[in-house]
Amino acid sequence: MCILEDKNLREIDYLRISIIDRCNFKCLYCVDEKRDYEKELNGDYLRVEEIEHIVKLFAKIGVSKIKLTGGEPLMRKDIVSIVRRISKVEGIKKVTLTTNGVLLPNYLEELIKAGLNSVNISLDAIEADKFNYITKQDVLESILTNIKYSAKMIETKINSLIIKEINEDEIIRLVEFAREIRIPIRFIELMPIGCGTGYKPLRQEEIYKVIVDKYGKFTESSESFGNGPARYIKSEENNITIGFISALSECFCSSCNRIRITSAGYLKACLHSRDSLNIRPLLGSIADEQILAIIKNSIYNKPVQHNLLEEVSKETKTMIEIGG
Repeated sequence: MCILEDKNLREIDYLRISIIDRCNFKCLYCVDEKRDYEKELNGDYLRVEEIEHIVKLFAKIGVSKIKLTGGEPLMRKDIVSIVRRISKVEGIKKVTLTTNGVLLPNYLEELIKAGLNSVNISLDAIEADKFNYITKQDVLESILTNIKYSAKMIETKINSLIIKEINEDEIIRLVEFAREIRIPIRFIELMPIGCGTGYKPLRQEEIYKVIVDKYGKFTESSESFGNGPARYIKSEENNITIGFISALSECFCSSCNRIRITSAGYLKACLHSRDSLNIRPLLGSIADEQILAIIKNSIYNKPVQHNLLEEVSKETKTMIEIGG
């Protein structure tokens, strides 16, 4: 089996592919409301055939896990076809999806039949006014219903991004909802990138304190509930599993196993670097072995780590453009 490594001997086996740079939410840390994305971005996304081709290329060099992201990936009418085609690629062991959950009932049964393995659903608040303020959408009850539906159908996790003075009082409500339907919840530290630079993150230790003050001590869990760097804790007594994805508090760059493809076809070896490689023009224009050599070189030079505690991200694009 081929192993893809960078110059720091990190094994890269996880590819996140953004399939659309549009979203039906306008989350304040992701979308810049002052910009007109419809005019700025031409909507020329990677086609299904191009996505499949890219996945086949990366599978040849050791990638086995694929996450489809956006924007909101379920806004792609061909999402089922995308999942079906990439799940059949030799070497791909897991295909997962991250979504805000609004459109999930329209596609979930078909996606599962097509080969989808798990779903991450974003949920940053349980209180309706707060949810509306963050997302600019009044659909909380639908989201909660859809999460419960998903949890019965497929491996499901909740992702919650906590921001100081905005939704930090939602932590326990979110934990209680996840406990009620018996699924893991992951708390994600806000990173200073794009619109996120205008807000203050609630750090992992602050979130943990709120949780421990409510429920008592947790134990570290060795279980893995996803492809990425989340660290999990469990309370058997309270039947709670909580993950932390803490790029600031616990820099996980030394074990980073991921790379990204944007919806326009750019390879980003590091989220916080402006460096990227446009793969799309190469597809079909040169031999696959030549493309793989170019890709390997780009990944080999993956930055050692971010410096977000010392400086703002060098990436100037917003998350909806890069891919979540």
